[in-house]
Amino acid sequence: MVLKPIYIIIVLLLLFLTSISAEEDIHDFMEDVDSSYLIVLGEESPGSDSLAAIDINQGLEDLDLNAVLENEITTGNKLILLGNPCENSKITLGCHSWPFEEGQALIKVDGLNLIVTGTTSEDIRKAAKVLSEYKDYNLLKSYSEVLVTGTLQNPEIEILGAQQEEFTEIKIICGDAICAEDEKQPRCVNDYCEYSCIEDCSVPCGNNICEEEFKEDSENCPADCKIETEKSPEGYNQAGPSKKEGFWSRLIEWFKNLFF
Repeated sequence: MVLKPIYIIIVLLLLFLTSISAEEDIHDFMEDVDSSYLIVLGEESPGSDSLAAIDINQGLEDLDLNAVLENEITTGNKLILLGNPCENSKITLGCHSWPFEEGQALIKVDGLNLIVTGTTSEDIRKAAKVLSEYKDYNLLKSYSEVLVTGTLQNPEIEILGAQQEEFTEIKIICGDAICAEDEKQPRCVNDYCEYSCIEDCSVPCGNNICEEEFKEDSENCPADCKIETEKSPEGYNQAGPSKKEGFWSRLIEWFKNLFF
């Protein structure tokens, strides 16, 4: 069967859209950088951005990329855009709608380019420091966009937005008397559940709560799980109605009590 030209075009278009929709992670981007890339500084950038460019070059080992001003680039260049959006117009993240606070920076893969930006010049240097040691940051192997916090001497990276809620790992230190969010989640096998950190998140036997998730029952924790029989009208108990004793049954019981 011969495909019609329109179907071939649709298939090629879908393949193209799929290829551009998935951004390369930051680690792989840095691995793929070659000598054709330029580090682009803003015309109004402070001198510290030049130091940030040096930091980035240190991470590229055998490469020494040229640093140029934004008005010196031409169409078709592959770029590492460096600076604050208010000082480098090539960073189109919004100068007056900048969403980040002082102490925060952003590293973002943007197609064939990389954006390295921050609130202050020191924040930009922090982001560049991360790139100078990008092989040491495992999160850069999974994400195309990260937030940089911490200090210039010890920069840290975090995941942005919805990704952060979904993937950020919670540090669990079992036995620190702090019931972390992840420690509350039970691990269940065949309907038997054990909390990730019982000593921090469980309440010991004797709290008047029969905690089935900790396999408390009337045998191993009778104080919490004892079976109580409620008082009920004559002839009934908690398990349900029972028959009243008849005349002959009461007479036989009377003789037993009399002679035995």
